[in-house]
Amino acid sequence: MDKKTIILQYVSRNPGVKSADIKVNMSRSSIGSYLRSLLDACKVCQDEDKGWYVKEGVEVNFVPAEQTPIDIAEECIRNMMRVK
Repeated sequence: MDKKTIILQYVSRNPGVKSADIKVNMSRSSIGSYLRSLLDACKVCQDEDKGWYVKEGVEVNFVPAEQTPIDIAEECIRNMMRVK
């Protein structure tokens, strides 16, 4: 998947996230450069608190991530915790 798309999906799921808090297995400098290019393309914007948002009207296409065994285990644990 394209790295810009990964970051755009992350920001879409976490509106107001700061650059330093974006967790997508990339270096901080890479995240910063991709965010700048998304900003130049008018796909994201930043508020006065330096939080990132997807610009209104920008459609984010979510590509389903591959599920790892850890993801499946986490989902099972969450489901067990919900059962009362």
